[in-house]
Parts: sequence; C-alpha cells; structure tokens
Amino acid sequence: MEQSHEVLWQPMPAPDDFSLTPPLPGPVAARALVLAAMSCRTLIEKGASDPGAEELRQEILSWLNTIGAGEELEPAEPVLLSTPLGG
Repeated sequence: MEQSHEVLWQPMPAPDDFSLTPPLPGPVAARALVLAAMSCRTLIEKGASDPGAEELRQEILSWLNTIGAGEELEPAEPVLLSTPLGG
C-alpha cells in the first residue's frame, strides 16, 4: 500500500515591507540593568533579616529611576521592587 506524502505546511512569503530593526543599545542596556536589579531584589530576600537588606531594597527602584532605566520596567516590576522584604 502506497502512502501519500502531502505537503501540510508551506512558508508564507515575506511581505515586501518587512524588515528587522535591531533595538537601540540604550534601551537594551537599561533593560539589562532592570533585570540585574530584579535579580538583586530576589537574592536579598534570602537575607531579609540582615540590617542592610531592607535599606538596599529601598534604594534599588530609586537607583533605576536615577540612571534612567526606570522607563524599561515592566508593569509588575515596580510593584515587586516596592514590596518590603518578607512581604
């Protein structure tokens, strides 16, 4: 018995006006700093009882805004960065 090898998928032709534009370096760097800040916030959660941990947490969001990276925050990120440790 012979099986049919019917083509089920064909790539769509690219539209004539399609082009890839890489992001600008500034926003990419700012987003990297946001991710570093989010990682820092996560790591200091483990040391919530350390005296300087809460102080550091309070400085993170302010630091991001001071250096201009606050514009790259996703909506939930300022909420997490503003939440006290252990909360």
